[in-house]
Amino acid sequence: MNYDEAIIDHDAEKGALAILINAESHHNKLNKLSPSLFVDERNKMLLSVIKSLFRKGEPINETTLSQYLKRSKVKEENAGGIDYLIEVSNNFTSEHNFDYWLQILNENLKRREVFELGKKAQELAKDKSYEASDLSDEFSVICKRLFKQSAPKRDWFKFLSPSDCRSFTPNEGHVLVGDCHIVRGSTTVLSGAPGTGKSRAATYLAVAGAKGDNWFGLPVHSKFKTAILQGENGPYRLKTELEQLTDESFDKYIRISEPPPSGMAFRDIAFRDALREYLADFNPDLLILDPWNGITGDDSQRDYREALNNIRDAIPKGDKEPAILIVAHNRKPKSDERRSGRALLNEISGSHVLSSAARCAFIMQAATDDEEDNRVVWSCAKNNDGTLPAKSAWYRKNGIFLPCLDFDWDDFNKGGNETSKPISIDDLRKLFDAGKRRLEKNKAVDELMEITGKGKSSCYNALKVESGKYSEFLVEKDYLIEWIEND
Repeated sequence: MNYDEAIIDHDAEKGALAILINAESHHNKLNKLSPSLFVDERNKMLLSVIKSLFRKGEPINETTLSQYLKRSKVKEENAGGIDYLIEVSNNFTSEHNFDYWLQILNENLKRREVFELGKKAQELAKDKSYEASDLSDEFSVICKRLFKQSAPKRDWFKFLSPSDCRSFTPNEGHVLVGDCHIVRGSTTVLSGAPGTGKSRAATYLAVAGAKGDNWFGLPVHSKFKTAILQGENGPYRLKTELEQLTDESFDKYIRISEPPPSGMAFRDIAFRDALREYLADFNPDLLILDPWNGITGDDSQRDYREALNNIRDAIPKGDKEPAILIVAHNRKPKSDERRSGRALLNEISGSHVLSSAARCAFIMQAATDDEEDNRVVWSCAKNNDGTLPAKSAWYRKNGIFLPCLDFDWDDFNKGGNETSKPISIDDLRKLFDAGKRRLEKNKAVDELMEITGKGKSSCYNALKVESGKYSEFLVEKDYLIEWIEND
């Protein structure tokens, strides 16, 4: 194809190849180059030979390239011969020029695409076999076909040797939280029953990233930026939730969306393009999507896979690819059994595709059925690339979570309808005989355990005089606790 010299840059083609021939590192550069970026057939052949050497794990330089070409006379001729190889190699200046040459090659490719479209448009307009009313639709088909053909070739897979694996060095900031619990380029799921505080836990993660603090006991390795795309909480709810986070430095690290007018429309290519553009501009290290059922249409495996693929299509790739945290719901419990550990994965609502796709999964559970009990149990049910931390208990506060160190695990692990009932005010009235009895704390705890079937920690917490749930009714005098009914 004869192109105008204005859309061909021989120096850029030679310059990019010269850097490959003389570079110390090739992987990232080779991934960015495709034959469609080159017009000169000799340069296309040299690129093909360089990629062949790279796939074989052989060094790339003038010597190895010339030896490879000499083994195939056809390839040597198509590559312009050894003299042309030397001419290209002599164009090397600095590896830092690679992005400069690459930008020129990409710009010229786009110009050639438009040039091709102009020719196709002229040919189509002259073709009398098409009705004039059909020209627009036919031209649209030609556009899609042409741009698809000229797009960079995708690398479907790459095999690594054991030495390649051992020598891999992740970029700084690759692991954001814990032992690979939140990692750039990977998906983590946070699931829980309605009302357990999943959205607050997600916001708590964003705040932990902005401050560099721990998140549910897991270390944050360095400060990171978070974008939360959420579809449930309007401006008023966001105001009340973030009212106490007055540190203005958080504005640099956190962005939270209002519910999108058209919903979490990941099936719409325009929605994905707009999100990708925003993320490329803000450049977050973490993208939180809340909730998952706002993204999927139903619970079928096909719908889940499509949703995950659409999410991947909507985020920047390469060094800018963020970690993803998906906020999901737990399914309704079918029995009184209290699941724990890896079995908690079965609690995630919907298809198993989501839990399978995630590298890590966290589950939140209410400590009791008491609506006034603000404690939650935090478990990591899956972590493919790291350790599973022990489950822990936390107090849910406005915007943050505080550790609950005196949690009664025996009581929680019992499960069942009876033991899941919280200690009630009637239990306390019965214990103190509506105020007629005064008891030592240890005796009161023992008797309350007999009345309720609860563990020692739960009964001890219920009898706290200063900070307990029923402290307004309890008074301690002379080491004895008594019950006082308010008028």
